[in-house]
Amino acid sequence: MGKDLSQFIRNEAFLDKVVTAEEAASWIEDGMNLGMSGFTLFGEPKEFPLALSKRGEKENFKVNLYTGASLGPTADQSMAEAGIINLRVPYQGNAVMRNKINAGELYYIDQHLSHTAEEIRKGTLGKIDYAIIEAAAITEDGLIIPTGSVGNSPIFVERAENVIIEINTTAPRAYEGLHDIYVQKDQGERREIPLYSVGDRIGEIGIRVDPAKVKGIVLSEQPDIPSPLFEPNEETQQIADNH
Repeated sequence: MGKDLSQFIRNEAFLDKVVTAEEAASWIEDGMNLGMSGFTLFGEPKEFPLALSKRGEKENFKVNLYTGASLGPTADQSMAEAGIINLRVPYQGNAVMRNKINAGELYYIDQHLSHTAEEIRKGTLGKIDYAIIEAAAITEDGLIIPTGSVGNSPIFVERAENVIIEINTTAPRAYEGLHDIYVQKDQGERREIPLYSVGDRIGEIGIRVDPAKVKGIVLSEQPDIPSPLFEPNEETQQIADNH
């Protein structure tokens, strides 16, 4: 890749964890629950799901995939095409996956996005075997700096038995400091969210992770693939006129 990894992985304890996407994908076993970063085609890992899908073209296994919302085509579409998804939660927007869901080829729970983290915390969706999180960097004190989305990633990392971090070396450095990672206490122990001013920071700039749980770090240079925009038409103009 030709880049100095020390600017992306600034904690030396993580430097010897760099592996190929193919090696990381080889750790996944049939029936595992994967918690993957990403929210509305933004911030999902790319190299790992592509490698897992390629492996699925030759091997017979299926996984349960939990996310924050929909993922880009390198994740949702590639995994659907490879036929390696058993259950998808809580939302997806990919045509290939939608057709497979409607054909009964994979299970799908169309769940309110705010409920997924709670179900994972309660254990009703089973344990998280692997959290796979796209990151812009790992800080000196071991915080995972998410890229363009957060979603359920903090809960996936907290509850996962193993964590794979996909460092995207093309991600803007400005992501560091953008996020405010705050996780409520368990139900029954919660207080008000202590946000009293628009400038308040109530959490941390990244996701705290136990280094012992980080099994591997994958490197990526693939950008996000957002939904295509189209020119206004008569229908969209009518919507705008009614606003």
